[in-house]
Amino acid sequence: MEQVENKTDLVWVILNEGLFAGCCGIHGIPTKQPHFGLWIKSGQQGKGIGKKVVNHMLPWGISNLDIEFIKYPVDKRNQKSIHLISQLNLKLSDNYEMGNQKKLDVDEYRLYKIPPTH
Repeated sequence: MEQVENKTDLVWVILNEGLFAGCCGIHGIPTKQPHFGLWIKSGQQGKGIGKKVVNHMLPWGISNLDIEFIKYPVDKRNQKSIHLISQLNLKLSDNYEMGNQKKLDVDEYRLYKIPPTH
């Protein structure tokens, strides 16, 4: 909660029909290049919730935060996230390993406030 109090992160609870379905957040806001995270609980997956959340929250972040772009790191093994990304207007920009104990091989996608010229 320290990150929320310090305004470095914004975190939202996702409800579906009044029940907890997951959470999402924009993390590292002061860097001007924050990242977006999304988690949908297993019983709520496949209902289009992730797509609705991403289609709303990424544009909201770009419009309302003083940032250059939002990074959306996706684990290459997460087929549901990859399918979701394929439906969005995000640019693949990097690949790296992240995580402390459990290493993830991620592709990083970005949504720019002003698209890069290169």
